[in-house]
Amino acid sequence: MLISNGSGVRLCCESGPTMTGLDSTSKLVAEYRISVFARIWRRLWRWFPSFSAKHSPFFIFDDGAVLWNQGFGQLAFLKGDRSVSIGWDFAERSIGRIVHLTAVRHWDPPHDAEQITDSERSQLIDRLRARFEARNERIVIR
Repeated sequence: MLISNGSGVRLCCESGPTMTGLDSTSKLVAEYRISVFARIWRRLWRWFPSFSAKHSPFFIFDDGAVLWNQGFGQLAFLKGDRSVSIGWDFAERSIGRIVHLTAVRHWDPPHDAEQITDSERSQLIDRLRARFEARNERIVIR
């Protein structure tokens, strides 16, 4: 069964949501693109950016990249058709959260053959800091 998400991208839903004709799109990016919940937050970001920066599970950057808080212990960074999953945990209150970026070496499938470059890692650190600073939260990146 094929469904259109309204933006011209056709989605195949027989064996779970996947992108038809775009086998190079990560599963998380595909999920984000078809999520009604994410669509609502994308609109709220346009209308109420200050509110959204503090309360949304999605932190949307000007270039379209997204940091997605997926629940306790997991963030996802989405850029283009690629995603990377990043683990985190709580530390002492004075430290805040510990983001385990050193454990991240490759993009998520189907891009898992591609290593994350030093430049991409540096940009990711900047984006993580921007996201947590907007929420007045402290982080330590390890």
